Amino acid sequence: MESPEQHQPAALEQQVAARTRELAVLNTIAAVVSQSLDVQQMLEAALDEVRGLLRMEYGCIYTIEGDRLRLIAQRGMTRELIADRSSLPVEGSLTGTVARTGQVLAAEHAEHFQELSARAIELGVRSYVGVPLRSMRQVIGVLVLLSGEHIRASKRDLRLLEAIGDHIGVALANAQLFEAEQRRRRQAETLQEVATVVGSSLSLAEVLQRILEQLSRVVPYDSATVQLLRDNMTEIIAAHGFAEPDNVIGTRFALDQENHPYNTVIQSGRPLILDDEHHGNTPPYRFLASETRSWMGIPLTFQGRTIGMLTLNRYMRGGYQAEDAALAASFASQAALALERARLLDAERRRRQVAEALREGLMVLTSTLDLTAVLEAIVSQACKLMGTTYCAIYELGDDGFLRAKAACGLPEDYVRSVQLPLGQPAVGLAVKERRVVPLPDAPAIAARLDERYYDAETLRHIREVSTWLRSLLAAPIIAGNEIYGGIVVYYEEEGEFSSEEEAILTIFASQAALAIKNARLLERERLQQVQLQALNDRIAALSAVGRAAAASLEPRQTLPGLSAAVQRLLAHDRLILALLDDRGEQITLLAHPPIAGQPGRGSDFAQRALALLPAWSPIRRALVEAAPVIVARLDQQDAASEPLLRGLGSLIAIPLVLHGRMVGVLCLGSEAAGVYHHDQAAIAGEIAEEIAAAIVNAQLYHRSRKLVLAEERNRLARELHDSVTQSLFSISLTAQTARIRLETRPDQQERVIAALATIQEQAQGALSEMRSLIYELRPAALEEEGLVAALQRHVAAFRNRAGQEISLTIDEALAYARLAAPIEEAIYRITQEALHNIYKHAAANHVRVTLSRDGGELLLEVEDDGRGFDPAAPVDGQHFGRSTMRERAEALGGTLTIVSAPGCGTLVRVRLPVARRGGVEAGAVEAIDSFD
Repeated sequence: MESPEQHQPAALEQQVAARTRELAVLNTIAAVVSQSLDVQQMLEAALDEVRGLLRMEYGCIYTIEGDRLRLIAQRGMTRELIADRSSLPVEGSLTGTVARTGQVLAAEHAEHFQELSARAIELGVRSYVGVPLRSMRQVIGVLVLLSGEHIRASKRDLRLLEAIGDHIGVALANAQLFEAEQRRRRQAETLQEVATVVGSSLSLAEVLQRILEQLSRVVPYDSATVQLLRDNMTEIIAAHGFAEPDNVIGTRFALDQENHPYNTVIQSGRPLILDDEHHGNTPPYRFLASETRSWMGIPLTFQGRTIGMLTLNRYMRGGYQAEDAALAASFASQAALALERARLLDAERRRRQVAEALREGLMVLTSTLDLTAVLEAIVSQACKLMGTTYCAIYELGDDGFLRAKAACGLPEDYVRSVQLPLGQPAVGLAVKERRVVPLPDAPAIAARLDERYYDAETLRHIREVSTWLRSLLAAPIIAGNEIYGGIVVYYEEEGEFSSEEEAILTIFASQAALAIKNARLLERERLQQVQLQALNDRIAALSAVGRAAAASLEPRQTLPGLSAAVQRLLAHDRLILALLDDRGEQITLLAHPPIAGQPGRGSDFAQRALALLPAWSPIRRALVEAAPVIVARLDQQDAASEPLLRGLGSLIAIPLVLHGRMVGVLCLGSEAAGVYHHDQAAIAGEIAEEIAAAIVNAQLYHRSRKLVLAEERNRLARELHDSVTQSLFSISLTAQTARIRLETRPDQQERVIAALATIQEQAQGALSEMRSLIYELRPAALEEEGLVAALQRHVAAFRNRAGQEISLTIDEALAYARLAAPIEEAIYRITQEALHNIYKHAAANHVRVTLSRDGGELLLEVEDDGRGFDPAAPVDGQHFGRSTMRERAEALGGTLTIVSAPGCGTLVRVRLPVARRGGVEAGAVEAIDSFD
């Protein structure tokens, strides 16, 4: 067994080792706390060293500020522990006991101490060590070590901690002095910078950003806001330190509660500090965030009136003291001046921007007169002017509902489906009452809409959109006394609208109204032009139908051209004409294109009676009912009995009626079903009128031709009766006399020979007369040699026949020219008729025929010195000479003039227009084909 003397060196060695270790720790701490004057960095480094000494998880340092201990540094602590221990009372806490007594306090079972908070015990604190921090023999703070395990500190550890506390206390005091000096310097610099901001021309947004940045250099905070006073409410216009600042900006607080902190700051005009233990969930303090432990409100005062406030939040207890309030107040006075000046500058900029935006908007709106482009420009410029991305313009319909005509940012199904009733919020009310209507809380209004005025789909869309577009401003669009509709701008956040915003939208709406009015006027003019062009095209197409129908006097020859002309107005695969005769008994059926396998039908097929048509036949129904018949879907079983309709799926049948007279039926057929409808009946009716007029004109022409032929036959009969018949009768009598003389008086041979000579002479005259008449019927010389030769021969024949003196004068330019066949025939026939009338009625001695050119006209004159007549006297119905000559001249675009008086002779003057083609004269008016 070893003696006590043997143990002494070992114990001494342990003491020396322990002392060496303590000195090493103290040297380390001394080195750490002397490395930096940055308080936070120095304290956190010291805490890391001290926690390792006793193997404690948590470490923190407090400073004494009045009756509170404020946490200024920590290492290893959870967020919950920091929140629970960020500020402690000097009275009633373990750490406060250390601060009051200046003695180290260690508790292996800290949960037994009532001074330790229940929250700390709940968070697992089991061991506690508190060490006072001294500077110049005065406790200025406390070092606290915490652990979740039961750890016992020895007396040597406590003595070492006490020495460490003295080192840290001295370093903390020095750092605080340095930091105070730095803070004062920063405050002076910050106030100087604020003064610079006051004199700057920064925008309001830039000033707000500077204020919040510089405020953090004067008074620390975790989050802060700038609020302005508006209409007995404060509105957050700038925020810093929040997770989502945009969700905070624009929030308003009503100053209607007497004990509300905001109301207290605004009404008193003095700073207000709130600490965690002073507020709870009672109404005045419900505005604070859940993590806020300290709050301070500083009034913003300008020229003796409070214009708003600054609010500062800290997530630790005891975050603000009276010194902080004084510093913040001196900062706020400068900030208020900068803020008010920035507001005035911003308001001026805003006015200029609005004026420029309105000017630009007016230029954009007047740069086009297309209504669709104008509406799109309106919503685009409104978004730009009003600072949003959502806008719609609504048009008021005749039914009293407003429907979107253009929109920006809104869902397409909303724009397409929604119809808003007049008089309902907001645009319907704006239009009805002709005023701006703000809707600051759209979801609340949408939930209370009267369902009687909205359809289910509109209500659904409105309520869906109001979940994210939470406020809106509507204005009527009125030009003069004409209401177009309304314009609405939407915003994602709720909030009241200023009178300035309402005025801007009103001005812009008046500009939009003018642009819309001009665009609508132009649109109406364009529509009228389109309608006029369509009408002109329709008239041109109908004219083409009329020309095609009148291109030939034979209807069957007009079908191809007529079908092509009708195609411009009504599409069809088959065109059918059913034509009635004069008595309405015989029907001629014509079709284009011709029907395959139907000889006769489709080209010319006549049915003898209307009754032969099937009872269902659209042709029969149109004839009987004298009304259009439309068959949308043709039954092919029925069509089998009407071959012209086979293969058609639908058709339209229109009666051809002119002046109340049924002429026939026009049928247009398509191979497809459902092609024709009642709207097309009017067009088909106009087509039918053109065709009916052409058909009736052809019929009248044929009838007039028959009358002319009949008159010509009658004239020839009279000529034969007056000349050839008399000559033949005289020959017959003379021959009979000669025969009797030969039978009864053979001795009168000489007289018989004389009679025979007379017979020969009379026969020769009759032969000449017959040749003249035959030549009048068909002058071969006119076709073979031309007009001049034919006139020369006819004048010679007239001279031999009438025995009258007649002269023929023709311009040398016409002597070898050929005219168009219709003109040559007309000149020849008119000359023939005029000479015939002279021979029959004039008893003239001299006749003059002249053919010449007079400018662009051909001039024919036939003049005699006979007995003359009164041209104004009624013409005997049996004499068609004058009317026939006039009709021939007018048919070629010419004129016929007769100058005469009783006893003064007669002048017939004809003027026909002519045109030269190459070296050949041609009639300006083409000839009308003969029906025969």
